[in-house]
Amino acid sequence: MAPKKTIEDKKYLYTIREVLDQVQLSRARFYQLLTKGVFPPPVYCIDNRRPCYTLEQFILCKQIRQTGIDFQGHPVLFNQKKQDRNPIKSRPDRQFQELTDTLKSFGIKTTALQVQKAISQLFTNPKAIDPSDREVITRLVDFFEANKE
Repeated sequence: MAPKKTIEDKKYLYTIREVLDQVQLSRARFYQLLTKGVFPPPVYCIDNRRPCYTLEQFILCKQIRQTGIDFQGHPVLFNQKKQDRNPIKSRPDRQFQELTDTLKSFGIKTTALQVQKAISQLFTNPKAIDPSDREVITRLVDFFEANKE
């Protein structure tokens, strides 16, 4: 059984980064809302003048994000993060770039994203492929040649 957390286990000062992680906002958007009075202003450390939040302010920021009631008691709407409609990453892995370069040497003009999509269609476990495997290259060449039209 895990030991219960006591008051001594909690932090008393939180950095802006820690608050941003909890409220799931970008730094720019957080500061924009801070200047509008949505979130409480931070306290500043005397030693280094860095902004930070006390435990109470940290909890208040989390509550503001969850409830939609700002620091001054007014309702505020937060935008929801957009769901990724395309499960394929927008920035392909290095292995797909290697395969793209190999295909270009065969005269096939393609992008790393197209190679990544083709691999996900051709192979059951796309992450386990070896970019230097002849069978992988042959299947990709055949795939792109067949889909040229």
